[in-house]
Amino acid sequence: MGCKHSKIAVETSNNNVSTSINLQNLQTTTPVSVITNATTTTSDTQVTVFNRERVNLESHQLIWLDHNVSSNNDINTSTTFEGLGKIVAYTKLFHDIEGCLQYIERTKDTATFLVCSGKLGQALIPQIHNLKTIWLTYIYYHNKQYHQQWASNYSKVRLIMLKEIKQVYVTLEHLLNDLTQDVEEYLKHVKDGFFSDIGRKDQTIEYFFSSWETYFCNFLVHLPYPTECFKQFISIMKNYYEGNTTQVGILKEFEHDYKPDRAVWWYTRDTFLYRLMNRALRQHNIEVMFLFGFFLHDIYRQLKKEHEKFILTHIENPVVKVYRGQVMSNAEIKKLNHSSLIVNTSFFSTSLDRSSATAFLDQSSQHNDELQNILFEIEIDVRQQSRPYGNISHLSQFENENELLFMIGTQFRNDNISYIESEKIWIVKLSLIYTTDNKDNQDFKNTSNRRILKRCVNTLCDVRFMYNVSAEDVNTIFNGLMNDLYPSEKWLLAVKMGCLARKAQRNLFGFTSALSNYNEAIKIWTKFMNDDELNCSFDIGTIHEHIGGCYYHKKNNLVSAKEHYDLAISYFQSAIEKVVMDYELMNIHDKLRDVYLLKMEVSNDKEEKTENGLMVIKHKELSIQNMLKCPSSNDMKAASDMEDLAHIYRSIFRYDDSLINYAKALEIYLQHFEPDFLNIRLICEQIIKINIEYKYDYHSALRYQLLKHEYILKDCAPKSTDNEYDIDHKIVQTVKSHKELADIYILSHQYDLANENLIISLKLYNESKRSFVILEIAAVEEKLADDYIALCHYESATKHLNNAIKLYKECEWYNKDKRIAAIEEKIADIYTTVRQYDLASEHLTKAMELYQGIDWYFDKKKIVTIQEKIATIQKNIKTVQRSTTRRTYVDL
Repeated sequence: MGCKHSKIAVETSNNNVSTSINLQNLQTTTPVSVITNATTTTSDTQVTVFNRERVNLESHQLIWLDHNVSSNNDINTSTTFEGLGKIVAYTKLFHDIEGCLQYIERTKDTATFLVCSGKLGQALIPQIHNLKTIWLTYIYYHNKQYHQQWASNYSKVRLIMLKEIKQVYVTLEHLLNDLTQDVEEYLKHVKDGFFSDIGRKDQTIEYFFSSWETYFCNFLVHLPYPTECFKQFISIMKNYYEGNTTQVGILKEFEHDYKPDRAVWWYTRDTFLYRLMNRALRQHNIEVMFLFGFFLHDIYRQLKKEHEKFILTHIENPVVKVYRGQVMSNAEIKKLNHSSLIVNTSFFSTSLDRSSATAFLDQSSQHNDELQNILFEIEIDVRQQSRPYGNISHLSQFENENELLFMIGTQFRNDNISYIESEKIWIVKLSLIYTTDNKDNQDFKNTSNRRILKRCVNTLCDVRFMYNVSAEDVNTIFNGLMNDLYPSEKWLLAVKMGCLARKAQRNLFGFTSALSNYNEAIKIWTKFMNDDELNCSFDIGTIHEHIGGCYYHKKNNLVSAKEHYDLAISYFQSAIEKVVMDYELMNIHDKLRDVYLLKMEVSNDKEEKTENGLMVIKHKELSIQNMLKCPSSNDMKAASDMEDLAHIYRSIFRYDDSLINYAKALEIYLQHFEPDFLNIRLICEQIIKINIEYKYDYHSALRYQLLKHEYILKDCAPKSTDNEYDIDHKIVQTVKSHKELADIYILSHQYDLANENLIISLKLYNESKRSFVILEIAAVEEKLADDYIALCHYESATKHLNNAIKLYKECEWYNKDKRIAAIEEKIADIYTTVRQYDLASEHLTKAMELYQGIDWYFDKKKIVTIQEKIATIQKNIKTVQRSTTRRTYVDL
């Protein structure tokens, strides 16, 4: 019986069955309100042990509520409980509603299958039916007529996700059969789920695109795990699943057969491994993620190799399409429809064969069902840098599925979602997008495990990661590192204190706490100054950089800030002497560049600013040189660094050098197989601005404006998937580009071409459906008038200015009278130029009346100016009249 049934089917039996199903000799303990873990200490490490009575590592649980849960009856209760354990590994028994409700409230992060007697169900269900974590509810009873009466109130209620009152039962065997099927359906949904909210830890701050899982997994997959990790995992899991013969049997097999090159095979097998790991990711359960760290590490290594093979086999045909079919709730589809960028928070399985993907869909699904068929069509370009993915068919337990597996944290662009009525299916088109935060294995070769560990741990201090973790998370992470994994590496405490200081520094009132933690970190690092392998001068320099930031931003103490910036520079320079890898040298030069930039910011002396700016440039150039030596270097990173260098040159007024570096960066972006339109546009804007404002080179500015315009037109090309908003947005962007092009044509005195682009702008604006487009059309009319004035086409100029006035009068804009007054003044200037003084005086009078209606000091000054113009015109009129009289007298 599937999860789609919503009615309570009332079943009866001729047997006189008790309304309570009693489970003999099963002790129930009221769950504690605070979930805690125990630890066991060995000679070398302190290992986390999960207390099964207090901690559920699974994503789901079974709650059985019955008054007679601990009494005796004729049912073979040991067999019953063993059967329940095989269906749902984590089962809780309750005999009272209050205790059951308290436990449900405490386990909001866990999908719950609830079984209860009819009488208790009648009292309990109204209190819990709105909870999204109640996946399914099963009722067993004796009195059909009575229980059907109250249960009918919920007969068609399908709550969040797949939740419903499943059945009303009188036979235990029937209930267990249905429970088995429904749990299997749930597990399939969880494995497929992209956005399942159940079990997801709430995040109140999301400043960065990449998810918490991405950063933490980056850290976990590169850690050098001690050999004891595997044994600890087996020991902890055996302890956790003690008494569960099914899971213990799987663990014994895993212990005997597992090898790193079999990690993917074990992940694809239907066991607790993928369930517990994915739940830990969704919940941000750091202890469990550490426990599975070696497993993640091995999967990543296998996937990395397969990714390299996949690229080589698709060099000639680099664009590949893969598919994934699954069932989603309407709520999930709605969430997906509002997500332009997607990061998968667990491993993401797809197929190279469309028919294989659609085979998993529900062929009976209808458009108005709660559960809908979804087919993801994902386009990948193997030339695109990304997190690893690969064809794992030969590594998987299911060799015939032609499966392509994506690593956790892979980023996709959501291109389009549409419903295909003929197939009764939603098509979601995704594209793999470029990512730069992926570390390369080459960076970790030919170096010691301690250096690798230190590099991994230092990534935890990344500000992007710090945004998404709490101080409690920081403590948990480092407790795992220092107690379970690397107890002999005492310097880890210094990194922990530095991370806590970074967290405190972000707090508005965290100055004292941050400073205290930073100083404690420095004390610890000082003990390792002679450890060349750690090269802690780099870390102490980083801390002084952050302390300088504290004094500057929190206290506005420039003197103390400069002192610590100078100390940071001194320590970074010392660190250079101990580097081994090119990427280490690159990082130090990046740090020196950052500190000199900060010194520029706090300096008020122009010469000092310039001197620091030159040091910024020096270290940025050295950083680029070392980056290009690294095996993991890539052109896009080089382009970004050259762009940064151009910004720095511009800040110290070295515009020629700035233009050279902008041009180099632009050339790299243009040569990329998939040009980044945004980066191209932004660099062109910088080059145009320098050429116009500082170089007065309108010819060069025009060349880059034309290039920018070309890529805007490409980016705004119509697509079949465009909705009304997309069409309108593209029109606006195209119009803006034509207007900017017209401005530069005017500066270059190419008025005909300026006029041509403005007319195109006007035409496109008239096609737009934006509510405030009238103002923009009026602005274009004004620009056209200016263009005609430059061409001395005064009649056309006057026509467009009058059009602008008409448009402004039609719109609701607080500033329109001021704008109309300015246009009236401009029309008056035209009439003055052609010596039609009466008309000029008329329009100046209109302008003055409008300005007089605006009670602003600025406009009173304008009134004086207009009065002066009117006086001048009156003189001109009298002069013309005298001249006319004189000519008439001469003629006579």
